[in-house]
Amino acid sequence: MNATLVLEAMKPQDLTEAAAVWWRSSLAAAPRPDHPTLDAMVRRLEAERWCVILAWRDARILALLAMELQEGWLRQLFVDPPAQGQGVGAALLAKAKGLMPTGFFLNTDVANAAARRFYEARGLRLEGVAPHPRWGNLQARYVWSPRGQ
Repeated sequence: MNATLVLEAMKPQDLTEAAAVWWRSSLAAAPRPDHPTLDAMVRRLEAERWCVILAWRDARILALLAMELQEGWLRQLFVDPPAQGQGVGAALLAKAKGLMPTGFFLNTDVANAAARRFYEARGLRLEGVAPHPRWGNLQARYVWSPRGQ
């Protein structure tokens, strides 16, 4: 791909397309019978007070990064399945490190081996495993610190 990857804050007009990327990616990563609907994810993305950065290429949203900057919590990092393996997730993770330079944490499904390898390869450290408070599936908690601790 020759087109430049652009990272920018989500605008109101991007809401539905950004939620669709999140929905497709999360469904591909962890399919389950009670997976939230696209409409539910649109409503949640609109309601949350996250800092949301989108990755664009050729006027198409490829991925989203959602963070609670004050809490140091990387809430969501999802890349549309056709765009995976192209460096989009790595660019967004680098953006998160820049926006939360003192460190952050995130949770991912224990069964999502690809995400876990991705985070570990980029310097995040597994801190522990616990059940998701709503869904009950096991979540791996990863932390990133500029000191690597």
